[in-house]
Amino acid sequence: MAQVFKYLKESGSTRGDYERRLREMPFVAGMKELLVQLTAAKLGKTSKRKYEMIIISDANSFFIQTFLEFHGLSESFTQLFTNPGSFDESGCLIIQEYHHQDWCDISAINMCKGYILEKYIERRAAEGVLFSRVAYCGDGQNDLCPSLRLARPTDVTFPREGFSFHKIIKNLETASKIKAQIVIWESGLEILARLEGHEITSNDCKQFKTPFPIGLSGVAIPPTPPPSPDEGKH
Repeated sequence: MAQVFKYLKESGSTRGDYERRLREMPFVAGMKELLVQLTAAKLGKTSKRKYEMIIISDANSFFIQTFLEFHGLSESFTQLFTNPGSFDESGCLIIQEYHHQDWCDISAINMCKGYILEKYIERRAAEGVLFSRVAYCGDGQNDLCPSLRLARPTDVTFPREGFSFHKIIKNLETASKIKAQIVIWESGLEILARLEGHEITSNDCKQFKTPFPIGLSGVAIPPTPPPSPDEGKH
């Protein structure tokens, strides 16, 4: 990718050009609706459930932050894990590795999403936040590792239909290694319905059949349990 960004710089592309293109990119089918609803639930406005959302992505911070800021979703996520992206003095976009890992053979050398997710859950537990379930949504090959680390049958992994992650788990041997529930999706509305326990019809999804060219795969959505009756009495 470094050579691609260097070529774009030499061809006259500027930061403003990137920003305009990122703002023009549409959401995946139903994904904006999903994020808006979960953000509202996170604030206790629409659901008894509360959600804590993070992004684990092999894209870069400049792309993702620009996209989220334009759509007013920057505050929806507790944390963003991705490759740092910034512009050097010449105006060329430079992407650094998130980390350099050698412990996971099924992940990219610059990012093991499973390790990141696992460490995040451990840190939140140490801070007193225990998730009643963890839901993971992805579409790429590197989304297999975090799905394998979901250890409870109450957890859910959401492979996007027809994409690399879905194709991998069509292998029965691979799928059998995943302990979490496996739910295939095309629209973010299907994910929302599953998380909230609602039914959804195919007609509900048809209006959202749009492409999604920006890589926001690896959105981990760990819902927190409802507050206990004694919460806030101290």
